[in-house]
Amino acid sequence: MPSRPPQSVARVTVPSELASGVYANYVDIKTSLHDHVLTFFHLLTPDQVAPGQDPQGQVEARAVCRVVIATTLLDPLVTALQQAKANREKLLSLTPAEEQAG
Repeated sequence: MPSRPPQSVARVTVPSELASGVYANYVDIKTSLHDHVLTFFHLLTPDQVAPGQDPQGQVEARAVCRVVIATTLLDPLVTALQQAKANREKLLSLTPAEEQAG
């Protein structure tokens, strides 16, 4: 049986200018043959618009980030998001005593 080569692990660094991230509460996804374009927005409701502006009941959406990913990354991304969601749901279901027990 042939042995599998060891998997390499990426050393991840986040530049200081990206460390704080950006807040998004909406994402628009466009798909092409080779890529997926995820544009993240911060939606502002009419009560969040600066005084003096007339939003006329509309919601303002400000793009805060755009990410283009190869189609080969889509399945691993979905899997990672599902795992993160499951971890969050598990954490939210813990009682305080269970949280302290770790």
